[in-house]
Amino acid sequence: GDDDPSSSAVVARARVLRETLRRRDDDYEVDRPGARASLDAIVADPAWLAEYEELKRLERALAGEPGEGRCARYVPRKRRFCAAKARDGGTMCSRHRAFEEGDADETLCRDANEMLNVATTTTTADDATTTARSAP
Repeated sequence: GDDDPSSSAVVARARVLRETLRRRDDDYEVDRPGARASLDAIVADPAWLAEYEELKRLERALAGEPGEGRCARYVPRKRRFCAAKARDGGTMCSRHRAFEEGDADETLCRDANEMLNVATTTTTADDATTTARSAP
């Protein structure tokens, strides 16, 4: 059925969404020479945001489940699970263990930006700079 992650309908829908998002990004750059799409641009357009979020949900479903003995942390930017071995007695590798232990605030912020494919550069509070890469 359509809920089966390996369904050709799910794969086809993801392909359509990627193309739609590429066109949105291209249109944004044509309308604003020298500008690149950012999280703010995506969030400002409810249709763009809905398509982007749907694509990310489909990509997660298509990734399936982590391999046995592997880290259970899904890496949105790579559209797969972390390839590292889970630490003994846990479900996450040493890098992602904060998610097991519930102390992941900083990592969550970094991963949220990663999921939205936005690279951020942190400087002083007076001079914060955000650089965005286009959505997939």
